[in-house]
Amino acid sequence: MAVIEVEEDLEEKEKTEKDKLLKPWLDKAVPDREPADVCVMTDIHGVSLLEVAKAVAAVLKSRGIKVKLSDWGKINIPEPTIIFVGTLYTDTLNYLSRFLPDKNIIFYAIVEGVPIVDPQARKIAESLTVITPSQFSRECVEKAGIHVEDVIRHGIHLNMKVDLNFQKWVKENIIGQKQTQVTLYVAGNQYRKALDKYLIACKVWERVIPEGFAILHSGGAPKGLGYEVAPLKASLGLKRLWFTNSFGLLNHDRVAALYSLCSFYTCPSYCEGFNLPIIEAFNFGKPVIAVDIPPHRELIDHKRTGILIPYTHTEPLRWMGRLNLELHYYDIDELITAMIMLTEPNLQKHMAAAAYQERFKYDMFKTYQQFLKYLR
Repeated sequence: MAVIEVEEDLEEKEKTEKDKLLKPWLDKAVPDREPADVCVMTDIHGVSLLEVAKAVAAVLKSRGIKVKLSDWGKINIPEPTIIFVGTLYTDTLNYLSRFLPDKNIIFYAIVEGVPIVDPQARKIAESLTVITPSQFSRECVEKAGIHVEDVIRHGIHLNMKVDLNFQKWVKENIIGQKQTQVTLYVAGNQYRKALDKYLIACKVWERVIPEGFAILHSGGAPKGLGYEVAPLKASLGLKRLWFTNSFGLLNHDRVAALYSLCSFYTCPSYCEGFNLPIIEAFNFGKPVIAVDIPPHRELIDHKRTGILIPYTHTEPLRWMGRLNLELHYYDIDELITAMIMLTEPNLQKHMAAAAYQERFKYDMFKTYQQFLKYLR
């Protein structure tokens, strides 16, 4: 009965979570009836972007500011200040230009590479307050010829709730009692996320570590834009890996349950701008394995809070004519070695304690309150 209840809850209660949350703001053509002080705007279909926007809005509300959350693309915005949480592209800058010079616009630029912007877009950016979540993102934006006012790191709610019923269900019905070493990867299905590297590493890991189990919290992708995870998993013969295929569908409490269940977090991604799941893992005292790229160096203290895998070479990638990315490739044996290393009890214990202390740097009520000084 418990299994049926959880499955029904997943199917019936969570599939409309975003619509329920954002229903008052989904109509882009209709102005809000009661203007607030600040409009926090983002692409509501971007899982990480929406999480950041909701957190920024929550912190501002806690300081007595009237805030509205909006899907980007709206025409009528009565609020005097707009905080735009999104990737800095030519089209996002052109969109925001319609609100100038009347609005105070803060662009919280989430970028993984150097934006490709034309001279007109750079001119628009001069009238905005551009802020980035990492020093790496700042350098990327400034390479595009755009001034960055500040770096405000991403934050998370340190007192995340865990869905204990879901946690119990996953432990009993998915992982099993014998599997005591669990690794987790949370990522959208894009090629730069290297889901295939994760699956291959997990195949070797489950052979070497009998008590090992892996969770890949990701989803499907349009053809040609991501990985066919299920066929790849089947071809590798993976027996102890759960592909949730529910990225963006599980609520906070259930994603928190996945972090709580894992022993350590593994991120094989070739390219990132910040990597929010790393600090979410820290929040549960989980050490992290990740590639030694600039944003990860800002978050992970090698051999203290996690393990940084050296990359062997880089390759430039122009993504959809919008961003110049730099992919960092590495030897998969290094990834596998790190995963095996982190199953050692004493090392895992010490790194877990250090990771848990690291969480306090990313209290969203301390990080996101820095936006206050940029409000009118």
